Amino acid sequence: MRLIRFAVVAAASAVMVACGGSSGATPTATASSASATPAATGPPAPAQMVVWAVLQQNGVDIREVPLSGGAGRLVTSSSAGVLLAADTLHAMLVSGTQLQLVTLSTGATTPQTSGIPSDGVILGGAFSPDRRRFAYAGGTSAGGALHILDLTTGTQNAMGSFSGSMFQAPAVWTAQGITCLSEVPFSDAPPQGVVRLDAATGASLSSSAFSGGASQLVVAADGARVASSRHATGLGDETSSGPVANRNTVATLTVGAAPATIRQKASHDISAVAVDAAGDVLINDGSAAGGSAGITMSPDFGVLLLHPDGSTTQYAHFDGTTQLEGGAFTAQGKAVGGLFDGNAKVNLVLYGPSGATTLDSTAGTGVTFVAVV
Repeated sequence: MRLIRFAVVAAASAVMVACGGSSGATPTATASSASATPAATGPPAPAQMVVWAVLQQNGVDIREVPLSGGAGRLVTSSSAGVLLAADTLHAMLVSGTQLQLVTLSTGATTPQTSGIPSDGVILGGAFSPDRRRFAYAGGTSAGGALHILDLTTGTQNAMGSFSGSMFQAPAVWTAQGITCLSEVPFSDAPPQGVVRLDAATGASLSSSAFSGGASQLVVAADGARVASSRHATGLGDETSSGPVANRNTVATLTVGAAPATIRQKASHDISAVAVDAAGDVLINDGSAAGGSAGITMSPDFGVLLLHPDGSTTQYAHFDGTTQLEGGAFTAQGKAVGGLFDGNAKVNLVLYGPSGATTLDSTAGTGVTFVAVV
């Protein structure tokens, strides 16, 4: 199983794309069982754009492509950075405890003072609705805090406090607060839940926990709806040494409420890559047993739009190699997906009722981030 913990993205709505042996046929609905530099200012771009991060052997490429169609372009490349977030004007990269603000129009990068010591960690990231501030969790094994970086003055302010065993990592910032993933720093432990924080004080407004954690958590653009994928026991796909790593269960929730399971399939490996405010979830559903014999044309596997009632719309068939590794929803109710073909190529695909359209294609070894801005 290939597992990339990609950045959680705020976007309006999303549709997926497939490459390799996937089909581009019209989607079929099926029922499922069960240092300071002034920040750029001004009006946002008139048309939605997709910002995505493509893994390379020597780093990551940040690319941008118009949602309505047109040539994709390379914004910048980073030899040692992870893309945390993007808005209509900027993207933010992190390398260790160093932040780099990227101006999307020019590709210029400007170092930002994070306030986090070199032996610390930065988790999560989200731009404010006015695009003038950036929130992230940072600290050391002794503890941390929510940090707000002013992109105009370059100053940062720490608020609230986190224990050394649990940081609240920003994912989406809206007028209602900053929705964060509860992350265990300095570990590979999965997210333990979600918390909405007051952007002015760092105080907790509401929260939801996941018993045992969730392999993946994704947050909708409204900051309220969340989807998770995880392994649930008792479905007959355990081994003698304990639960296998496959994610056989998808659940959704509104922050502050308990999760509700909407898909559970033994021996499946389900990756939830995006969720919208209505509760639709873009998923990659593959086989935990390996191989693809007998399931390549099954409506139960592949790139699927999972609806709140558990029914699905299939966007692409499972081909055993292609993997959906990032996604976001558009304002028009479609979805964008970043796919790795299992070799050395990635595709950005737009999915909708009439089928799939490839927006961008480039060499790469994976996709770590997709956002519609």
